[in-house]
Amino acid sequence: RDVPHQSLYMTNAVNSDFTNHTLNMKDCYLIGGGGNCENCMYGRFFVDCKDTVDAASLYGCQWCYEGVASQNCYQCTFFSYCRSCSDCIAIEDSDVEGPRCQVYQMDNVGNEAWKQFL
Repeated sequence: RDVPHQSLYMTNAVNSDFTNHTLNMKDCYLIGGGGNCENCMYGRFFVDCKDTVDAASLYGCQWCYEGVASQNCYQCTFFSYCRSCSDCIAIEDSDVEGPRCQVYQMDNVGNEAWKQFL
């Protein structure tokens, strides 16, 4: 039976035995490269993230899913190359001056707009 191998290199990890090349991780699983994260899993290069899953190259994100190369995002899903976004879904290249994104915001997408998006 195939199972993940324990890490080769980690420092100050708490309940994060299957992270590799990481520092100061707590309750993380299958992270390759990163530091100062908590409750994150399945990703690469996470820094200062919390409760984030299935992502790559994130900095300072929290409660996010499927993000790529973004920073300081909160509760975003399917996003890439974003900064300082919150409550967004399916966005790319967002660099707004405020706490909210302008494209496909979760709480502002009506049924018709959502059907068109899908």
